[in-house]
Amino acid sequence: MKDFPADPPPSDPAESKRELRARIRAERARLPQATREQWDSQILEHVLKHLATRQARVVAAYWPLPGEPGGPELIPRLHEAGIQFLLPRVVPGTRNLEFCLYDGHVSTGTYGITEPMGPADPRFPEEVEQFLIPALAVDEQGFRLGQGGGFYDRNIGELSTDTEVCAILDHREYLTRVPTEPWDLRVPAVITQNGYSAILK
Repeated sequence: MKDFPADPPPSDPAESKRELRARIRAERARLPQATREQWDSQILEHVLKHLATRQARVVAAYWPLPGEPGGPELIPRLHEAGIQFLLPRVVPGTRNLEFCLYDGHVSTGTYGITEPMGPADPRFPEEVEQFLIPALAVDEQGFRLGQGGGFYDRNIGELSTDTEVCAILDHREYLTRVPTEPWDLRVPAVITQNGYSAILK
């Protein structure tokens, strides 16, 4: 666990978040492609192992953005493994997500994100037992730094206690502390290229 080198943070946590996001995005952009592919392969193996251990019957996941941990093979490989899962898409004109059962067909949706096609559930499906979400950083208290849109935070707040949330990120983005605001929610676990780590017991 480490903190990105930083000047003394500003008193405004929103500004601290913006600065940390910019630094992590820059670090990701500088990562050699061969290293990115190696880490993504390791992350995928840990995801598959964890899902097998959990024996989760219904999983919600996401299609990684270019350069985002997990890589472009995350969803195709989960699909090949026979795992039933749902993917989110942005409801047009809102900051809400709806979830579709993934059947191998996708399109480019709002904000250029790869999204599933087909009928969607406007509510977070209650039957989901495992929720894999992206993150720019997570700290040792479970606080997550996302891209800033608040899409996943809304869904985390709707989860049942039986659903485990795992944020997927690089190990160097698993930090001692991230800036927080009163409404920020926590995630109980992370998966990095080094493996699965439970944060909240």
